[in-house]
Amino acid sequence: MRLGTVRIGRGSPVAVGAHAAGDYVVDLVSAGRDLGLIGGTFPRTLLELLEFGEYGLRYVKDLDEAVARRGDLASAPWAFTPDELTFLAPIPRPPKVVCINANRGNRPLNALDPDIQDEWPHPMFFLKASTAVVGHAATIQAWEAMRPVQIEGEVCLFIGRTARAVPAEDAWSVVAGCSLLNDISAGRFGLQDAAVLEIARSGGRPAEQMVTRQMARAKGADGFCPIGPWLVPVDEIGVPFGEIEMVTRVGDNIVQSGILASQRFTAERCIEWVTRYMTLEPGDVLSIGALDQVAEFPMRDVDLAASDAAVTVVSSPQLGRLETRLVLVDG
Repeated sequence: MRLGTVRIGRGSPVAVGAHAAGDYVVDLVSAGRDLGLIGGTFPRTLLELLEFGEYGLRYVKDLDEAVARRGDLASAPWAFTPDELTFLAPIPRPPKVVCINANRGNRPLNALDPDIQDEWPHPMFFLKASTAVVGHAATIQAWEAMRPVQIEGEVCLFIGRTARAVPAEDAWSVVAGCSLLNDISAGRFGLQDAAVLEIARSGGRPAEQMVTRQMARAKGADGFCPIGPWLVPVDEIGVPFGEIEMVTRVGDNIVQSGILASQRFTAERCIEWVTRYMTLEPGDVLSIGALDQVAEFPMRDVDLAASDAAVTVVSSPQLGRLETRLVLVDG
């Protein structure tokens, strides 16, 4: 069962599930009560479900089987068609969103100062604000001063249990499921916030030249992290992780296409590296980076705010379709 969070009408966010072969989305709480699986309101949110660990995952499997046995979902008061729903991100406010940088397999990656490296190459990562997170079919806003508004379709992982210093061979034990993510950037801000700082040193030595490129403003703006539409449990992906296919379209143009095996660092390596330094907790998102751009559309030439663009679709046969629309608020 794929998992998500939606609004039904103008109601509060509701945790839902969708049977892979069905046309209906079910309210996890209402369906569970009606089918005799729970007596209270568990799980109220997907984050709460993840925090219940194996018990939460067992509940989802039991509910999926019970829904399949019932059949005739058209008559169920807790079943809805997708067009009746407004999708939020699977976890609307993840505790944190960690993004792997420079993971395209064909892009050169050179250390600025090779002499000080202990391990190279290694995954590099940054954080996006949780308030940047929106769901499938969201409309986001940008200013003319942000252009070009750049996009990178990615696959992300939702963490299912507390993960600290996880070896690569155990990486999938901490993952609850996968989803699609659109790493949106204000290209101009990314350039404006790049600088060379001089740091004084003692002993008459010349100042250290520190090259810095802050990405919080460029990548953390409200709405600049669409995720969804589903959290797909690992055992329901249907193919080995590296064989997940993904295509990113801007307007009518395909700008990214490929499989995850083309990336420089595997998901297992990314989990191992990040959790060496930062504890990941249930509900956290780890996005493993973008695929290579199509040669005709290098990232710097793509502008979601262009008049013939406006809509990005990140799609995968295994994970679904994530659509984002952009409007300029001052142009």
